[in-house]
Amino acid sequence: MEGRFYIDELRLTTATPLPIDTAVRAEEGRPAGFALEQNVPNPFNSATVIRFSTAQAGPVELSLYDVLGQRVIQLQSGWLQAGSYALSWDGRSAAGYPLASGVYFYRLRASEGVATRKLLMLR
Repeated sequence: MEGRFYIDELRLTTATPLPIDTAVRAEEGRPAGFALEQNVPNPFNSATVIRFSTAQAGPVELSLYDVLGQRVIQLQSGWLQAGSYALSWDGRSAAGYPLASGVYFYRLRASEGVATRKLLMLR
């Protein structure tokens, strides 16, 4: 038997139709307010995710600080639309050097206010 087999010709179908609608719908829209969530995972080793939301468009700054209050990196700086955001941090300084294990603080500053949280990095 000779011939060619193309993957794009392969189809899978279900025996029962898929539901078109469900009882619960996700609603996308503007967040209810200004919020800075706890990073996950915390403590972390190689990378962590920081989530925040703003209900108003405007300038937003998200920076990380060491226990001495020195800024080690600025993750976000600029104008953002109202919405929910997630930023990843790999435990490196602004110069690209890996930072030591320890406690760090991240601060979100927006037109709606300022919020600060603590995170723990374990190398």
